[in-house]
Amino acid sequence: VYLIADTGAPAVLAALRAAGWLTLAAVALAHLVPTLLRGVGWRLLFGGEVHVGWLGFTWARWVREAVDNILPILPVSGVLAGTRVLFAWGEGRAGASAVVDLTSELLGQVVFGLLGLGLLLALRPDDPRVFWAALGMGIITVAFLGFLGAQLGGLFRFLGRAVDRVWRGRNADARNGHRAEAFHDHIQGFYRRRARFVASVAVHFVGWIASGLEVWIALWLMGRALAATEVLVIESLIFALRSVSFFVPWSAGIQESGYVVVGAIFGVSPEVALALSLLKRGRDLILGVPVVLAWQVGEGHGMLKRWAGGSLADLDREQD
Repeated sequence: VYLIADTGAPAVLAALRAAGWLTLAAVALAHLVPTLLRGVGWRLLFGGEVHVGWLGFTWARWVREAVDNILPILPVSGVLAGTRVLFAWGEGRAGASAVVDLTSELLGQVVFGLLGLGLLLALRPDDPRVFWAALGMGIITVAFLGFLGAQLGGLFRFLGRAVDRVWRGRNADARNGHRAEAFHDHIQGFYRRRARFVASVAVHFVGWIASGLEVWIALWLMGRALAATEVLVIESLIFALRSVSFFVPWSAGIQESGYVVVGAIFGVSPEVALALSLLKRGRDLILGVPVVLAWQVGEGHGMLKRWAGGSLADLDREQD
């Protein structure tokens, strides 16, 4: 709100009107490409060892992203929702696969960010913001590689044992410990298939590049077209900002200020930068709200079936 007020609400609204509904529709349609690629990247981790198809993983990924964009109750709300979709379809390793897929996506983003940083150095080597971009990418790279190393070193086994001790202190079922150990084993099993993991990282990297298509189309339709290399720099740095601010719901203000600061490197005015960010917010609503509602309807239908099944079973026992 402050950024829009400081820039001038009439100027931002004028930029949005110049974009129009056609630009919003084009951005939403273009976003389906990276969504599909991210579903494919998740599915690649399983090879031929899963009965859920490509479209099923794409739907799970769509639900995951929609919940993150619409209902970010927790930083991992979307991951939990996407995992729930695969669990409902009978995939017992869904939780472990979601962790590994998140890691491969983050590593794909690291490669994308380093590509953007390299392009920024080539296009604007004397810009004072290059140093801060390089510093930020260095921190993110170390953090994401550290997350991978922690998993390989037994992070989830350690967490599982800690949770197990708490549950046992409350006289819980001892099977919880076996489940925690199985979760760790499933994660390690995905990482042992290195070719699949590397393929997943590569597909996620292509998905990150495809996400730049949305911004390129939006700016072109707004009459402010940039070169593809410049758009890749902007998007790589924006996604890096969103990653380090994952604890902020919707990345509210982070995304907007990022477009204003990074867009200025390539001559994008503040009102156009804010209009671009708001277009992406509108895209999230268009693609996210129907998916969240459809997911909830499906969950409700399944719950009613379980309740009905339980009631009939109780009635049979009473008759016996």
